[in-house]
Amino acid sequence: DFDVMNLSHAIVTVYPGRTSHAAITAMSMNKPCIVGCGDIELDYDRKTVIFHGAGSLRLREGERVTADGNTGAVYRGVAPISDFFLPLASVSAAIGRCGTAAEAVIVVRDLIESELIRLKRETNLRRSGLDSIETFGGGNVLLRVDANVKIDQGRIDKQERLLQLLPTFEAILSRKGTPIVCSHLGDPGAEGDLRLSREELYENYSLQPVADLLSSLLGERFVFHTLSVASSGLLVGRKNLVPGKINMIENLRFASGEKDNDDAFARSLAELSDGWYVNDAFNVCHRRHASITSVARFVSRRVAGPLVVRELSILETIIEKTPRPFVAVFSGEELRAQFGVMSALLSRADRLVVIPPGESEAVLSEGKEREALPHIDSLIGSLRESAAESLLIVGKSAEERRKGLAHAVSCIGKAGGILWSGPARLDFLAGAGAAKGRSPREVHQKALHRAIREGVFTVICSEKEKQYAGLNLPGLHISTGPSAFLEFLERLSLPGITALDPASP
Repeated sequence: DFDVMNLSHAIVTVYPGRTSHAAITAMSMNKPCIVGCGDIELDYDRKTVIFHGAGSLRLREGERVTADGNTGAVYRGVAPISDFFLPLASVSAAIGRCGTAAEAVIVVRDLIESELIRLKRETNLRRSGLDSIETFGGGNVLLRVDANVKIDQGRIDKQERLLQLLPTFEAILSRKGTPIVCSHLGDPGAEGDLRLSREELYENYSLQPVADLLSSLLGERFVFHTLSVASSGLLVGRKNLVPGKINMIENLRFASGEKDNDDAFARSLAELSDGWYVNDAFNVCHRRHASITSVARFVSRRVAGPLVVRELSILETIIEKTPRPFVAVFSGEELRAQFGVMSALLSRADRLVVIPPGESEAVLSEGKEREALPHIDSLIGSLRESAAESLLIVGKSAEERRKGLAHAVSCIGKAGGILWSGPARLDFLAGAGAAKGRSPREVHQKALHRAIREGVFTVICSEKEKQYAGLNLPGLHISTGPSAFLEFLERLSLPGITALDPASP
């Protein structure tokens, strides 16, 4: 049971009493836990969970849910749960201090308005950026970046993602700041690493190859601090940092406090700085980790880096002023994790197109059989139940797929704005692919490329193609953090963004 619990994000049990040990285990692992949900029925044959207390609502295996350990509630999809809430006890206490009913109404209204102001701050997309800072005055600046790249036998795949960091380094240096660069790489100690020694873990997950590449580009201006992060925390202090240079420390996830969002580890990171924190790692802004959320509480200024500012600007365009008709397209293997955002966009998009993997995509790029198809079929079935007029789901049979894709191509061709989640074959638009004038084989991808070449406002969210974020074509934005981007559209907030200072009015 422990292995299952350790890999979970939250724990919900059906039987009270016998499973109360789950709550104790969950507390030790810093995971939310709801024990003894007596109105739940597990249907093993149909692989569904039935919530009798909610009108016998059925959740299929593979659907995303949110477990709120504070209230003991389970929500379908990714619920927009705020960090701020108004406890009933505080409302009751405030009313108890009032002499009249009219006075109580005013007091409660003020409490609610105060919380709404804080909630508005949380969901505000406009955050302070480096442009708001004239100079760092020679101080240390803690800079969170995304250097989580694939490394094979010491060689870095998709170096473009690291090249995107260079302008941020220069922006801090030009403002007389000393960047203290931190990032994670992979997930040391995860399930597949249980038999590795500490030395093997360090070798497999060290940022040394990343540091070697950056050193070759930046020369003597770059310093990498080896053996700077251990399971117990930081092994370096301010005295080890080199003023005026780009200082990079080791993989943050070598420290258990990073993923645990530990205050002590966050404080030690903050103490490397002179009160300045810059987050330019949009790809992890949906995570509640020490270097993303907790560290912000221990510094004076918290600003967004250029990459994060750009992502927020595009999100604002999609939410508030998307060119119409707005077409959202979801395709490929990533469908299985996107039911929540698809549901959220049903009411916002003029057309929501869902394209399940075709028979030609029956095997994943890693060579594994596509075990997730039943989950995808289940999620698509849930979408169909919405009966939304804007929904277009491409069928599975050859004839249904041909007709559905033809309809999808027509929708894409008429779009004023496009949100695309899934494989986009951007290699045909970059480098040698663009020079040869080639185009993808799939008709819906061809339609996407035509729209991009015509300058239609287009946002691409593709985990396997985010290295193309530097591709400079009119109207095109390739997200550096596809999962975070889609999660914001689903829940309208991200913990890593909430932690940053709002922009000045």
